[in-house]
Amino acid sequence: MGYERKATRFPVKFGSTFAGEHLAGQGTITNLSSGGCSIESTITLTVRSAVGLHLHLPDSRSPIQIERAIVRWACGNLFGLEFERMTQTETNRLQHLIHNLEHGIATTLGHPDT
Repeated sequence: MGYERKATRFPVKFGSTFAGEHLAGQGTITNLSSGGCSIESTITLTVRSAVGLHLHLPDSRSPIQIERAIVRWACGNLFGLEFERMTQTETNRLQHLIHNLEHGIATTLGHPDT
């Protein structure tokens, strides 16, 4: 039985930074959903690793901050993260971004009130 995604993923190219207990790095988010993302990076992460993640959006003054994300799969320089913990404010910002991606809206991708 295969893995079934809970949310639609959208192809994107956003910068990211991440840090775990014994590592830190940066990469490019290649797809994004409300529950996770895929990142291409020169840093190799192992399945079940936990990291904090910042999503750097092109039209935002500050990154969306994910307090804790878990690596669910890894293949070469690509890995998939499931978002596990984030504040309500950051959840709202991510939902606003996903809404814009769903509707092809190219407006500000930062705070919902901007």
